[in-house]
Amino acid sequence: MFLTRYRCRGPLPDGTYVELVGSLCSTRLPAVIMTALFTLVGSLALMRSGDVLLQTLLVLGVTTSACRLWILFGGRRQFDAGSMTAAVARRFERLFAGFYIGFAAIVGMLAARVIALPLPSLDMPVGILVVGYAAGVAATTALRPHIAIPSLLLSVGPLAIAVMREPGLEHGVSAVCLIALLAGGLRSLSQRYQSQAAKTTARQAFGQLARHDHLTGLYNRLALTEAFGRLRQAGAATGFIAVHYIDLDDFKPVNDQLGHLAGDALLRAIADRLRSELPAGDITARIGGDEFVVIQTGVSSHADVGEKAINLEHMLARPFRVDSHPIAIGASVGSSGPARVDADLEWMMRRADEELRSRKAQRKSSDRYARLTSHDTLIRVI
Repeated sequence: MFLTRYRCRGPLPDGTYVELVGSLCSTRLPAVIMTALFTLVGSLALMRSGDVLLQTLLVLGVTTSACRLWILFGGRRQFDAGSMTAAVARRFERLFAGFYIGFAAIVGMLAARVIALPLPSLDMPVGILVVGYAAGVAATTALRPHIAIPSLLLSVGPLAIAVMREPGLEHGVSAVCLIALLAGGLRSLSQRYQSQAAKTTARQAFGQLARHDHLTGLYNRLALTEAFGRLRQAGAATGFIAVHYIDLDDFKPVNDQLGHLAGDALLRAIADRLRSELPAGDITARIGGDEFVVIQTGVSSHADVGEKAINLEHMLARPFRVDSHPIAIGASVGSSGPARVDADLEWMMRRADEELRSRKAQRKSSDRYARLTSHDTLIRVI
């Protein structure tokens, strides 16, 4: 029932998912403590009983927990470095879940085995171990309920059954208490997960709005600065860069003739074309009404910068279809670079803007521009 409730909510946004999976990386210290306590209680039970099954469970538990710790430390490094994408998070979570749930099952089996042995003096230590482990599960993995719920059931369930099978009213009451604690833990998991997932999703959504242009979905100036900062952190691996400042030549007549809704649709179409046709390593942003910036990565020469500027102009000169109207507009591009990734972004943008104004002046004086301005409008509705 609980798993059905969680699965019916649908997939989480990638940002929310990565953050919730990243919460597992903070469980390293509790995992170390639980490994030590499991080893202590298991070793004590083995010393008192000499039971072969306990020995096997103890070795399996320690090995499984050591593997879980190894996975945790690796995942923490990726999460702290910001390299945990949704795909990486899924791989990490699958590995973590396998060892985590496996350890929970071993804890439950070891506890049930101790209760079945004629060693009543160990009932309290093993009970404390299981209850403490269950509390740790609820505290550290509640945001990943498909891991937490099986772990609770597999760790507490066998102990509750073993205690229930023992004679005496005391054991029956103890079993009822364990089951009640298990039910309360599952309920707490449900409430905490739903609340935290909603809060994280909302925060991620607001973060996206703050860093993306509301109309086109491209980066805004803030996100452009942050993305450039990430390039600087990457250092020499990214090579040289260039900045291209783009200004649409014939955009105002679109608003005047077809209306602002058509102008907005044209801006979205331009953004879609830039997203789809620029290389994955390039960074694209809208920083003004009809102004865009492209940071070109992997630049090796001035010729690369000039070729990129020409390609951008040609790309945006091809007609767009807006509300069944094929519209052709022009674009001017000013460029600065190549430069190292430790260059100042504002300085490069100013240089590119100066080149842009020079480029627009050249186009205005060209014969082609004169022919265009001889018409009543600058927009060409094909």
